[in-house]
Amino acid sequence: VTFTPSGFNFIAPTIIPQSLIAGDTATLDVSFITQNPLPNDGMIIFEVPNTFTSVTASSVGIIAGVDGTFNVAQTGVSTTFASTLKTAGGPWVVTLQRNGDGATVPSGTTVNITVPQVVVQQHQGPSGVFPVFKTTLSDGTTAIDESSNEGDAIGIKPASVTFTPSAFTYLEPNFTPHSLIAGDITPLKLNFTIQNPLRSTDKIIFEIPNTFSNVSATGVTIVSGIDGGFGVSQTGAKSIYGNTLKTSGGPWVVTITRDGSGTTVPEDTEIIINLHNVTNQQHEGSSGTFPMFKTALSDGTTAIDESSAEADAIGTVPPAVTFTPSAFTYGTPSIVPESLVAGDSTGLRLTFVVQNPLPVDAKIILDVPATFTDTAGASSVSITSGIDGGFNVNQQALGPVSAFDNTLKTAGGPWRLTLERDGTGTVVAHQTTVNIVVNSITNMQFEGPSGEYPLLKTTLADGTTAIDESSSEADSIGVLPPSVTIVPATFPNFDARPDFLVAALNSTFSFGVTLKNPIPVNAMLQFTLPNTYQLVDPSHIYTNMDGTFAFETVGTGPWVVKMRRNGDGTVMEAGKVLIFDMNRVVNKVNIGQTGSYNFVTYLNDEATRIDVEDAPSIAIDKQIVNVGVAFGSTTVAVKDQNKRWYFHGYGLNSQDQIKWVSNSATEDHHCDGHGYSTSVGAALHGSGVADGAVEFDVLFQSDSHVDGPWKMCYKFYNETTPWKLYGAMTVEVREFYSVSAAEFGETTVAVAHRQKHMTLDGFGVANGDRVRWIDTNTMNCTSEGVDMVSYEDVEWWETHSPTQAPTKAPTKAPTQAPTKAPT
Repeated sequence: VTFTPSGFNFIAPTIIPQSLIAGDTATLDVSFITQNPLPNDGMIIFEVPNTFTSVTASSVGIIAGVDGTFNVAQTGVSTTFASTLKTAGGPWVVTLQRNGDGATVPSGTTVNITVPQVVVQQHQGPSGVFPVFKTTLSDGTTAIDESSNEGDAIGIKPASVTFTPSAFTYLEPNFTPHSLIAGDITPLKLNFTIQNPLRSTDKIIFEIPNTFSNVSATGVTIVSGIDGGFGVSQTGAKSIYGNTLKTSGGPWVVTITRDGSGTTVPEDTEIIINLHNVTNQQHEGSSGTFPMFKTALSDGTTAIDESSAEADAIGTVPPAVTFTPSAFTYGTPSIVPESLVAGDSTGLRLTFVVQNPLPVDAKIILDVPATFTDTAGASSVSITSGIDGGFNVNQQALGPVSAFDNTLKTAGGPWRLTLERDGTGTVVAHQTTVNIVVNSITNMQFEGPSGEYPLLKTTLADGTTAIDESSSEADSIGVLPPSVTIVPATFPNFDARPDFLVAALNSTFSFGVTLKNPIPVNAMLQFTLPNTYQLVDPSHIYTNMDGTFAFETVGTGPWVVKMRRNGDGTVMEAGKVLIFDMNRVVNKVNIGQTGSYNFVTYLNDEATRIDVEDAPSIAIDKQIVNVGVAFGSTTVAVKDQNKRWYFHGYGLNSQDQIKWVSNSATEDHHCDGHGYSTSVGAALHGSGVADGAVEFDVLFQSDSHVDGPWKMCYKFYNETTPWKLYGAMTVEVREFYSVSAAEFGETTVAVAHRQKHMTLDGFGVANGDRVRWIDTNTMNCTSEGVDMVSYEDVEWWETHSPTQAPTKAPTKAPTQAPTKAPT
């Protein structure tokens, strides 16, 4: 009879690679239960199917159930490779020959041994059953226990094992959009190293999470590690948008199929390719991991290398990428106060173009720099264009709370304003220009740059997830809203004028301002007068501003009066009216417009302006330009002789006054003292050289021999107008004292028709003067016929006899007899 092999107690032997990962070089764990004893020179023979990549068995490791040593041999077709891809080889029969140095293995013994140096197949899938497994006598043909396809074999063959995908050489593949900016359409860079070779028709399959906005894969660009062409397809829910805001869509599975035109990519090759037309999510944040990535055979299901959530996938999935906020489209956003005037409470206008859509519950967040005075009034938003719905305004102090000293800001800011859309509006589509105004922001209290706005961003409703952003954060690519320049404010009121409008008068000058912004205790105040003034050199300046200050006049055209506060006063609050009065300001020399005035307040640096304003020109309208008299010279008068003066000029009044003062007077205020003659105007006349002329009757009661010639002072009619010295208008007041001597006889007697020399004394008496003798009853030197002396008569001299007899006889007899006899 012919005995047949036993069947391992009808329990299937097992042959299991210690690693089932595709492409791994593994050790086979071999386990079986002897039905019959195994001699110490017996053999263990099994066949490895050709689904394995290669077998190069050379040793045996004993775990249990057997001892001694083994001789290892194998037969079969050797493996051949093309670019590390197995192209042929196997199956292999492995023979383990006991060397007789161990003991017989009894029946019913569980034997566990290992056979190293077996390379599993290069993709996932079943190995197929191991076709032969048997124990034999030393001849290698006489079977003891056997599992095979032979007709007399009753044992169960070792079961197939299932190979699992590899893990891209245990390195983490990376999927990175070329741009991580929210909302960008960008290529997706795939960077991975294959564990097993990639055939020319294999596929690369991966899943893009639905955090992305859209995938419309249109092609692949090779960077390195692979060649040939590709076909691209994708599956997944199509993206749906509401006013450009993604509302649903994805995830997407993208399959890149090699078209057979390339070559096999060897194992351990780094591959870099770009997939086109992937749209990032529309705000900053994590993409989440890419849930699945694998290389597969051309069937698209048999994985080669794989990273996924599947149980047999050992690879690490491509990690999440972090999207960064976009920049506002088309350049720099702007944040500009509606008014750039220092100290104004104004709206703050925000203008920007959204790169990504703005949901109905989104937030607009901005930081207002500490250079501004305050944001406490910000409570509402006015919409100009590009957005609708309502807003809630919240603010947060990022620095000290605003503090003030007499309205002057001493601390405060910066501030963060959050403008919350209240859900009543619609989505703002991407690339929409938004123009809104945050109401009631107070500008800085002096001129200068505001500095950049440190932050402007749009966010989701959580207030932290940025959509578009301009800030100093590392992931922000937007340009910060630029600094704006605040200009000095205008004083609400500024008046400046000489106290008196008399040309060339050394006058006092008054000016006053209402402060728009407070001035610090060490501020500098600057008042500028036009160069039409002859002199500005105050010796004192009176003001209601407290504390002390130093002042000086700089320049002559224009005249600049600088007043520097010494720090010992208080802050002059906004709205305070400051009044100043200074002396020693000499008006312009002639009537006419003075030109405008300017007043500026500065910080201590004397360069940064706070408030500024011009005051209009003032018309100097009073002046004496010429003088006339009724008779004689304008520079001569006679004591006790009434003489009429005519003063020609501008701004005259019939009640003007004149006086004559000492020749030593040099300044206008010298007119305030003693006057030798004071007259009030008598009448106002027209003038051929000016607007008018005032008539004065002047009577001097003394001559000017002591301190003459006297100078004229003029007082234009006004209760407060001071005297104006006209030093060039002088008068010498002359006086006849007496007839001090006669050539013969008495000084009080003369004879008709007889010449007599007399000596006349007085002040101002001079050769060329004339005298007139009048009837004592007339007392009028100007009446006709009053002169009782005819200078045409021929005088009779005692030293000569008459040359002719009288031509006429006397018409009257003497009225009295002679008192003396002729001598």
